[in-house]
Parts: sequence; structure tokens; C-alpha cells
Amino acid sequence: DADANAAARDGGGLARVGASASAHLDAASVSRNVAGASGGGLLLANGSSFTLGSSAAFERGPAARGGGVAVAAAALAFVGPATVALVGNNASAEGGAAAFYGRDARVVVNEAATVSANEADEGGGFALDRGASLELSGEAAVDACAARSLGGGARARGASTLVLRGAARVARCAARDGGGIFASGAG
Repeated sequence: DADANAAARDGGGLARVGASASAHLDAASVSRNVAGASGGGLLLANGSSFTLGSSAAFERGPAARGGGVAVAAAALAFVGPATVALVGNNASAEGGAAAFYGRDARVVVNEAATVSANEADEGGGFALDRGASLELSGEAAVDACAARSLGGGARARGASTLVLRGAARVARCAARDGGGIFASGAG
């Protein structure tokens, strides 16, 4: 577990940077970690990869971008069967639960992941930018997230892709514009 840690810049709980950096987290909690810039709980950047197995939780992490997780030009997979939770995270700018940046930011959430009660200015649940991609499938749920401006559940812009498959859903989210999802090609 990574609990109550702080980083002045990125990756309050964990940081993985570089093409040869890969890791797997299983049956663990990343809670109450703080980052001054990106990734309150976890930062992945520059070609690193990370998989989350069963019962991994990112909770109550504040940051400017990606209160729970920030992914910049890296790969993150929530693998199943998994009970992964991103709950109660906050970002002052974007991506309350998670923020994804760049064409190489590829994220797959493919089982019972819960993203709830996260907040941000944009993308209360998820913020995608500059060609990032996010696929939610299986029983994945974005629930009760809020944004002060754009995309209560998710905000996607700048050629980013958000795909919902199967029973995946965005529900009970709120924002000034795009209560569930706000998508724009600009950005």
C-alpha cells in the first residue's frame, strides 16, 4: 500500500517514468497521496506501462491534474477480473479520477471498475487530451462525479477517443456543460 505520501510535483504515491519502467499492482490501496502537479496517486509517463489487478484502489488523492492517476504517453490497463476503484479524488484543473495525455496514453478498463465521487474543474471522472484513448467495458461505471465546467463524467478533446462497450456506463454525473460526457475536437 502507498498511503499519505506527497510529491511537490508528480506522482504523490507512485511514479513510473521511462520506456523500460513497468509495474503491476494487485490487492493494494493507494490512498490520501498528494501531488502538486499531476497524479495524486500514480503518475505514468514516457512509455512506461502499468497493470492493475484485482482489488486495487486509488482514493482521496488531490492534484492539479489527475487526482487519482495521471498518464502521459504511457499505457495503463485495469485487467480483469478486477475490482478497481477510483473514489473521492479531486483535481483543481482536470481529471478528478484520472487525466490522460498524448497519443501514446492508452487506457483500458475491462471489468468491474468503479469511478465515483471524483471532482475537477474539467472531467470530474476522466479528462482525455491530445489524442489519448480510454475504453470502458464490462461492468465499468463512472458514477456521481462532478465538474465545475466541462464533463461531469468525462471530458475528451484534441482528437482523443472515449469508447463505452457492453454494460459500461456514465451515470448521475454533473457539470455546467456535458453532465455525463463533454467532447470537443478543439484543444
